[in-house]
Amino acid sequence: MQNRRPSPMIVVIIVVVVAAIGYFVYQQWSQNNAASQLNASGTIEATDVNVAPELAGQVKDVLTDEGQTVKTGDALIHLDDTLLQAQKQQALAALSSAQSAAATADAALASAQNQYNLALNAALITDNTVNSQWLTNRPSDFNLPLWYYTQSEQMSAAQAEVDAAQKALTDAQNNLTSIETSAAGSGFVQIETNLVNAEASYNVANDLNNRVQNGTNIDQLTRFGLYQLAKQQNQPIAKQNSSDYLINTSNIDQNIKNYSQDLFNDAKSNLKDAENAYNNALTSQGASDVLKARADVSLEQERYNTAMNYVSYVQTGSMSPAVSTAQSALNQAKAADNQAQSGVQQAQANMALINAQISKLTIYSPMDGVILTRNVEPGEFVQPGADALTMADISHLTITVYVPEDLYGKISLGMPATMKVDSFPGETFNAQVSYISDQAEYTPRNVQTVEGRSSTVYAIKLTVSNPQGQLKPGMPADVTFQ
Repeated sequence: MQNRRPSPMIVVIIVVVVAAIGYFVYQQWSQNNAASQLNASGTIEATDVNVAPELAGQVKDVLTDEGQTVKTGDALIHLDDTLLQAQKQQALAALSSAQSAAATADAALASAQNQYNLALNAALITDNTVNSQWLTNRPSDFNLPLWYYTQSEQMSAAQAEVDAAQKALTDAQNNLTSIETSAAGSGFVQIETNLVNAEASYNVANDLNNRVQNGTNIDQLTRFGLYQLAKQQNQPIAKQNSSDYLINTSNIDQNIKNYSQDLFNDAKSNLKDAENAYNNALTSQGASDVLKARADVSLEQERYNTAMNYVSYVQTGSMSPAVSTAQSALNQAKAADNQAQSGVQQAQANMALINAQISKLTIYSPMDGVILTRNVEPGEFVQPGADALTMADISHLTITVYVPEDLYGKISLGMPATMKVDSFPGETFNAQVSYISDQAEYTPRNVQTVEGRSSTVYAIKLTVSNPQGQLKPGMPADVTFQ
């Protein structure tokens, strides 16, 4: 039996049927696949960083331009350092001067320490106070031996006695002044004054009268007169020349002698009257008060002097005046050395500040990225915090899209997605959900679909993979969630 070939009509019918079935199946698959996918649109974003200087200054160099890729730590801008370099030289000179002063202070401190050590050793060698206290019999009124108290305790007690004696002396002097200025006391003091004045007048009148009565007057107290007197006394009378100037009482006028004698007699009479008045006043209450107050002052003065002597007696060894003086000099040297060291530290701090400011004159890139905008040129003056450059981190790109509320529950953190951009129509880029907003938004500005602009949506942020660096901030992109 011969096989018959199917007619062309049958073949055409079969092909049409198969094509129709395939088309139907394809349409069903496309619809099912589209229903299982969620599409959204957005704009690729990057983290922008504004690069600004920390110090004001004039721009010296701009080392980058817009679109240039830079690495972390790359120098971007140099500011002029002329002024700070001059200040640095000044700070260096100040530091050197402070260090020299510190070296001098160190040497002075070492010398003062040496002098103190020598004074202390010498004082300790000659100190026999402790030994003498062991060997000296204590006064019978003392209940404790002399060595019972330490030298420091004895020194404190001695100084306390000096202070007490000083106060008692001051009180006694004030009391004497009060008594001498009182009505009764002032009368006796005036009588004393009259007596001492009368004694002075008597001494003067007596000396003058003796010279006048003996032939020695004021004219003969010259060098020539003394020579003539000596010549007369040493030559025999027979050899004296008549031309020699003989010194005798006949050369003085009798009126002068009489007046001199009268002065002397008056002075002697006044002295006698003053003495009688003083002797009579001694029995008065005013005299008794004054003399007693003077005795008190004299005694308190002696007490003070004795207390000071006792301080000197106790003040031996490490408490001796020489050691105390050396200790004061040492303390002063230590203070001067501390001040000098503080000066060095201050100069060093000032130097470190200037170096830090100089380091701030070069602006470095804070991250890997691309320069987006350049806002300064060489020669311009910039202020601290003013945006000089803007850069973006293209290694960490993101895209934010918005999905309707009815599809919000289908998206989860970490969900993969694919992305396409117009600049590379044949390529697909990977993305992953990194943030899902928990608050709905109404009509966000960057939603690009009519449906999206009329519904409540949620923001979804995705991290974009950009290994080849093809994607740039600002590119529109379509995202398909799997």
